[in-house]
Amino acid sequence: MQWLSKLKENLSGNISENLSLASITSFKVGGPAKVYICPRTERDISEIMSFSYRESIPLWVLGGGTNVLVHDNGLSGIVVGTSKLRGMTWEVKGPNVYVRVDSGVTLPELVAISLKNGWSGLEFAAGIPGTIGGALAGNAGANGRAVGYLAEWIRTVERDGRIIEWKKEDLKFSYRYSSVYSPSRVISQCCLKLDVSDRTKVLERFMEYKRRRGFQPKNKRTAGCVFKNPSADVSAGMLLEQAGCKGLTKGGAFVSREHANFIEVRGNARASDIYFLIEYCREKVYVYSGIVLDLEIKLLGGPWVYG
Repeated sequence: MQWLSKLKENLSGNISENLSLASITSFKVGGPAKVYICPRTERDISEIMSFSYRESIPLWVLGGGTNVLVHDNGLSGIVVGTSKLRGMTWEVKGPNVYVRVDSGVTLPELVAISLKNGWSGLEFAAGIPGTIGGALAGNAGANGRAVGYLAEWIRTVERDGRIIEWKKEDLKFSYRYSSVYSPSRVISQCCLKLDVSDRTKVLERFMEYKRRRGFQPKNKRTAGCVFKNPSADVSAGMLLEQAGCKGLTKGGAFVSREHANFIEVRGNARASDIYFLIEYCREKVYVYSGIVLDLEIKLLGGPWVYG
């Protein structure tokens, strides 16, 4: 690969070749990244993006490795990991605190800091894994609350290396939707607006949200909810359970018996096993209810073949 030699000449930092993506994703399955880079600064991201754009190299973005399924054949081109983007500062202004945070900081880390300081606004995120960048890309949330609605601004690095700051009025969010998300765009930084509150009250609300999530599988190899809820009144988990999906197995993958909208893996599971269950469960729900479930997790690589 001539472009890889050019990349090494033009970029500082560690460049990994043929890195197993199973080692950095929550499902622990999937093939290797041809080239994997973890930039430390926004400028590093811009250089990587502009280089891949000029050289017409495929580019992928990977945050905390949750909420994704990587194909067994892996990913060609360059995979940009955001885990080393770790900066965070904050400023208290009257009743509010403005937290400026890099996209590689995890949501549990930010929730923990909020609890320690008595900042309100992120209690709903109790138990939600992944990075801030990934949470903004998918507008992660629970119980009608979501991360995107807290954003004052978001900075992104575009496919051609340009850096854009999106103001609050430029952003649109809805259930598991973010206008700033694109597979070939890197969210680099954001500012979240939280409320100054009482630590005891913040902790009480956090524990209540955590209790509501208590029936979901913990410390298992999952990627979070597989499907989006069809509506506010109809949950994907309920439809999957009613359609008889709980406990279905394919290879090393199975539909969780704790919550039907989670797929767990064990042993030598393959991404193809998980994908088979995804499509099979979607079929069963459609036959049962006439509803086609939309994916919440993102499929990376492919082509994906069901059968």
